[in-house]
Amino acid sequence: MLSYRYYPYFRILYTISDLVLLFLVYHFSYVYTFNQIPHVGKGDGLFLIIMGLCWTFFSLVMKLNEFRRDQGFDDQLKEFFVSQMMALLMLSATLLFGELSIPQSFIISFCFYQLIILFLNRVFWMLLSKTMRAAGYNVRNIFLYGSETEYEELKNWTEKNRDYGYHLNGWFKDFQDKRSNLKNDIRNDFSSIVKDAGVDHFVLDPTRLEQKQLNEAIDWAEDKGARIHLIEPRTQQITRKLNIKDTFGPFAAVKLRKEPLTEIQNRIIKKAFDIVFSLFIMITIFWWFTPIVYFLIKISSKGPGIIGQRRIGIDGKEFTCYKFRTMYSNEAAEKGLSHLTKKDDPRITFIGEFLRKSNLDELPQFINVVQGYMSVVGPRPHMVSEEKEIASKIKKYRIRRFIKPGITGLAATKGFRGGTDNMPLMAKRIKYDIEYIEKWSFWLDIKICIKTTYQMITLSTGAI
Repeated sequence: MLSYRYYPYFRILYTISDLVLLFLVYHFSYVYTFNQIPHVGKGDGLFLIIMGLCWTFFSLVMKLNEFRRDQGFDDQLKEFFVSQMMALLMLSATLLFGELSIPQSFIISFCFYQLIILFLNRVFWMLLSKTMRAAGYNVRNIFLYGSETEYEELKNWTEKNRDYGYHLNGWFKDFQDKRSNLKNDIRNDFSSIVKDAGVDHFVLDPTRLEQKQLNEAIDWAEDKGARIHLIEPRTQQITRKLNIKDTFGPFAAVKLRKEPLTEIQNRIIKKAFDIVFSLFIMITIFWWFTPIVYFLIKISSKGPGIIGQRRIGIDGKEFTCYKFRTMYSNEAAEKGLSHLTKKDDPRITFIGEFLRKSNLDELPQFINVVQGYMSVVGPRPHMVSEEKEIASKIKKYRIRRFIKPGITGLAATKGFRGGTDNMPLMAKRIKYDIEYIEKWSFWLDIKICIKTTYQMITLSTGAI
């Protein structure tokens, strides 16, 4: 089964198809309204740009190109129409305050036809996404600890809903005599079943385990980077009203960890902040500061001024992370395959030391934010080689993959920035990363950005 290999291209193609169709609808509406082929003048060109930006922005904010498997057909269409409404409102406001002389009849025609065409395009890609998942592409693995009845329920649900893209990867059968059969560390039993296939979701009935075993099971799953869903007893399900957040598959289940960024309104706020802040930095600082630093790096040591390293992002996906080169040219380091950076590392150049202490070496990562691979604030992305080493030594490390990595983060403002081979310090960093995931708020992001700016100015970032 193929999990992620082709999925990024699928998302890109969907976004491109939307923009191409918007352009075609514009031409059709123009011909329909004015009975002539459009000529792109100043006003028309600006309208095209605003139109494309508005739709792309809200499409990315609502994550329409992700075709979430935990949403039904109706919910996905609701998000589509919400995005449409918000994009058209922003477009209308821009045209109104921008004083563009575009006839009302054309705007009405364009809005009507683009709604129909993009709706049909959305339905087509939703069906294509479901078909690909049913064929085994972009699959998420489920591991279950529960009774035979619960296993049959989950198995039937995954087989009946293959288009959701869930695969029941493992099942640890419940034993009547828990004490005699589960006296050893339960993590070893789980690992023997799952092996190297990986776990994305761990569904667990907590009433079937003693407290010690329950803690071991949770530790095992979180070390794997899995989201944990605790099945609720039938009696408890009756006593309270359930909503979609309280279910997983056929079960009434509660997620173990709070994730504010799974809420749509929070995603909108964070995405808007990322885009606005990144564009502000690029317009005010990036365009003139980058060539100066690039020149200084080139004359101080051989090698490229900006390097792209393979790092781990959200859900464990690799991406190319950009930064100013701060070490003497090394092929392994530039590809993200070198060892952890240490204090007084001899590989660091003179100009590189300043860039690290001021955190300015991360400036090119605003490109990653605009691309959608990173956020302004989040857990710092680690290189591929570092990821494997750290994950093998620190518990619950992979939980930090639940959200996009950031240019700065809560751990960074606490002084845990840059490479280190000190695992106790790294463990504290991971603790702050998880705390950020569970306690995210817009004001927390603002506070982190303000503190990061102060640390950069005073050269007190704590980076090595």
